[in-house]
Amino acid sequence: MMTYGWAILIIVIVAAVLYSLGIFNPASSVSATVTGFSGFGGVTAECYGNGVLRISLGNSLGSQIDITSITTKNTATGVVATFVPNSTLDPTPYITPDGRYVFSVSNACPSSGIRYSVNVNVNYTEPDQIFQGPYSSVGTVSGTASSMDLPIAVGAFDGVSSYIALPNVSALRPTSSITYSAWVNIKYMSTNSSAAYRVQRIVQNGADGGGGWELDVDGFLGAATCAIHTSSGWDAGVNSSAMSLNTWYLFVCTYSSSSGLSSIYVNGNSAENFTVIGGAVAYGGTAAPKIGVDDIFHVGQFADGSISNVQIYDSVLSPAEVRELYVEGLGGAPIQGAGLAGWWQLNGTVEDYSGNGNNGVNGGAIFTSDYTSP
Repeated sequence: MMTYGWAILIIVIVAAVLYSLGIFNPASSVSATVTGFSGFGGVTAECYGNGVLRISLGNSLGSQIDITSITTKNTATGVVATFVPNSTLDPTPYITPDGRYVFSVSNACPSSGIRYSVNVNVNYTEPDQIFQGPYSSVGTVSGTASSMDLPIAVGAFDGVSSYIALPNVSALRPTSSITYSAWVNIKYMSTNSSAAYRVQRIVQNGADGGGGWELDVDGFLGAATCAIHTSSGWDAGVNSSAMSLNTWYLFVCTYSSSSGLSSIYVNGNSAENFTVIGGAVAYGGTAAPKIGVDDIFHVGQFADGSISNVQIYDSVLSPAEVRELYVEGLGGAPIQGAGLAGWWQLNGTVEDYSGNGNNGVNGGAIFTSDYTSP
């Protein structure tokens, strides 16, 4: 009896340990446990499969909090990671009283499906107080890393003057087959019927100043549009799916000169087709492709919101491949073997992650980790 009693006791202890680790809790794979963080209200956090820790900090101190850095340590591996705001990445990382800000720390988490416990030290000041600091608040985030990937940051465009210029190279000027895509979150749309004010360029090459192609948001129509320029001029199409402000969408445009057909997709489906007359895409002038503005800087045609994960291919992606892009999500990778010409994640840099070296030049855009995931 004593032997059975010890065996039962051991089983109970093991079960309790496994339960505490979340083994019997299906939700443990999608949510994290957060402890500590004195001075910060309603803290939530999550580890993602690409190693990014996303932590949302509220303010319970009653005065503005300026975050100066966040340092993490993975208790299993001892790996230390640090996030420090700078002039282009989260340049104004403050939390107003009763406000909230989301920060991203890269290389802080394990890969997808792995249990973690991460110690987090948030360093901050209180600029409105007599004693401004510096101060620090310590907490712990634990759970199982999500299978989803999210970028460190997204590109933020002010609708007035900010944009990103891309290299004016032949690889970004396909003529017979092309796909161009971007994740877009617009915060303001003008309903003015004048094209000079209602259209926001998301990504384009040539556009009004020299032919080529473009992907736009039309505020008057409340929808995504794309256009192709050939020797016969411009042909454009509109996706009838109505847009909402402050909402992420994946917009994809494709064109094949052999079929003369262009397609517009929103969130991986609802393809709408329009006919393009004139064959090959025709470019004119020497204007470089741009993200967030027309090449001749039309007043009112700067993007006003966030853009992420811009991709250009010298092929026509199939409906299944477009759907795959959407399912991969905001931080997803391009379609393999599909002729990727450029890939700008805009996750804190203007680097071309395709490996083709088509890095951009920042024209005033900033990058922020304070975004809501789709």
